[in-house]
Amino acid sequence: MPNELNSHLGDLAYHYYMAGEWVKVPGYAQRAGEKAQALYAPRAAIEHYTHALEAVQRLSQTPVPGLYRARAQCHELLGDSSAAREDYTRALETARATHDAPMEWQSLLDLGYLWTGLNYTQAGDYLHRALALARTMNDPFILARTLNRVGNWHMNLEEPLEGQRHHEEALSIFQASSDQHGLAETLDFLGVASLMSGELIASANYYEKAIALWRASGDQQGLIGSLIFFSGRGGLYFTSTVVPLATSEVECIHDGEEAVALSHQLGVRSSEAFAMIFSGLCLGYRGEYGRALSSAETGLNIAIEIEHGLWMATGYLLLGIISHELLALTTARQHLEKALALAKECGSLFLLRDATAYLASICIEQGDYERAEILLDYVFGPETPCQTLAQRLVWCARAELELVRNHADKALTIIERLISTATHVENGAVIARLWCLRGLAQARLGRTEEAEVALRSARDTAQRQGLRPLLWRICVKLGKLYRTNSQREQAEETFVQARAIIEELASTVPDKEQRDHFLHSAEAQLSPLLHPSASRVARQTFGGLTGREREVAVLVAQGKSSRTIADELIVSERTIEKHVERIMSRLGFTSRVQIATWAVEKGLLDHSR
Repeated sequence: MPNELNSHLGDLAYHYYMAGEWVKVPGYAQRAGEKAQALYAPRAAIEHYTHALEAVQRLSQTPVPGLYRARAQCHELLGDSSAAREDYTRALETARATHDAPMEWQSLLDLGYLWTGLNYTQAGDYLHRALALARTMNDPFILARTLNRVGNWHMNLEEPLEGQRHHEEALSIFQASSDQHGLAETLDFLGVASLMSGELIASANYYEKAIALWRASGDQQGLIGSLIFFSGRGGLYFTSTVVPLATSEVECIHDGEEAVALSHQLGVRSSEAFAMIFSGLCLGYRGEYGRALSSAETGLNIAIEIEHGLWMATGYLLLGIISHELLALTTARQHLEKALALAKECGSLFLLRDATAYLASICIEQGDYERAEILLDYVFGPETPCQTLAQRLVWCARAELELVRNHADKALTIIERLISTATHVENGAVIARLWCLRGLAQARLGRTEEAEVALRSARDTAQRQGLRPLLWRICVKLGKLYRTNSQREQAEETFVQARAIIEELASTVPDKEQRDHFLHSAEAQLSPLLHPSASRVARQTFGGLTGREREVAVLVAQGKSSRTIADELIVSERTIEKHVERIMSRLGFTSRVQIATWAVEKGLLDHSR
């Protein structure tokens, strides 16, 4: 009988409401709302909770604060922050009026979390009031949950040590009680804290544990948040100054896609907006521009619809970064100015510094050095540390500014500080963006050999990690250095590599106007550097082999040994062996017989006569 009643709760609640039997409505409607909410049907739940509240008012009774809170949660899921804020406030007022301390605490916490998407100053007021109340309540679980929210608030204000201290206090409480949900939530927060502090490896470890706990408990909302951040373990735009985790790009993308699908399936609009934008931050970083732009625009539209200021700022920031990489500087600057304004409104110092760093870089590229300096001075000073991702991005922009102002020594000091403070760099890891800047500064100081080593390391690392947007720019800079050093063949080869990457990136842009603009602008940077010399044409015709390598291939085809060839060309036998190794590597061969066959097919023996 109870199971049968439970299956008809919605019908009974609606029947009593339509019949005006107000005494019966509150109980049935509340239970029907709770059932709908548990089934992730927020719209149906809102209707039932509204009926329950209306019945309570008609009976001149004091509403149960939990009813307001339950309806607020549903509004929040649907992205209606205004309605959610109103109901959470009513829950808080009712809890105070009825001296319900647990509900007062819960309402303060709910309001604090809701306000993080609107205004961090206001959010902090609610969260700290919740923490003060929690410390008087003699309930360790209430205290731990509050510590996590306050810790996350500190992280967004660029106070990583304070944030981590709160999370670790919460973790010790949940570990002592073996509270699995609390552990998962705390591990998630520690994952965010580690990520924002540039500890990508530690962050991934926390998220792996959190995700396992969320899956075991079936908590899909918790799972969404952890999957979103876990998908960034291989690197995203904000992590360009730290050592990334060596991981599968396919797996990272899959985790992001699962987060998007789950949030859409559950109708959690705020999570869906962030999942889409975060996915774009990861995809764009690797040059998947079409998919990144689609994610950015979809996520931003949802954020605008639900009036989520923090996600709106992040969405505009992403569009600005991608526009910059597509060399649409005017559009990029417009997007980033919007992101900066929204970040200021929200009060998130982390996002404010991110937007500032990227906007300053564009101003530098446009020659507006004064504006770049004003932006950078606004968000940090000489005493600002290099602890968080955002702080490091701002310092990186400062180094770029010093470089264009011909203060290479100052730029190099900043760059070396960024490198020395990066976690795991002592293990020989190379951070492509920082090594590139190091090479540029060293070249300006006349230290060309060191500069070449740095730029080659940056190029090889960017290539290995699939960072194509950064790779073609590094190739251009390395090619210029080669040309300055009269290393003509290496320069031409590097410029050709840059052009190939540019064409590859352009192919990912679906919009023809954007694609053509990028190709034209990028080609304009390369055209003065590329000269259709006879040697370059010959190399392209003959598998990229240099003149000397083609000469060696001909002698191999004539059946001569390395010793004989060495004597004929007046070099060492070891030098000839290296030439043969490079020929096989370039052509994908494994034997001298294949080289001989290829040389005959290409007609090289005819040309040698």
